[in-house]
Amino acid sequence: MSVEFNPKSKDCFCFGVANGTWFHLLKTSKIREILNNPPLSNDPIRATKKQALACAEAIKNWQPTEFWFSSDPEKGKLMFIEFFEKCNGFSTF
Repeated sequence: MSVEFNPKSKDCFCFGVANGTWFHLLKTSKIREILNNPPLSNDPIRATKKQALACAEAIKNWQPTEFWFSSDPEKGKLMFIEFFEKCNGFSTF
């Protein structure tokens, strides 16, 4: 299964990632706390612009594990940062 990210801004991209990719990020960074401790499930998350920007800041200081996000963890980290900075808030499904 996957988690789909939809921005509130029309000038930002949508994307999907495997559940494990998103759940690992929630478990190993401050994002889970920022998003009010959502369960590790595919339940929808609705984040404000302020929460999204806080997620971007949290990831900047987060160090991904070697095989997180396939073979290029740094690329995945940068993608999430870009999304959180540009999305103006987001929802997942």
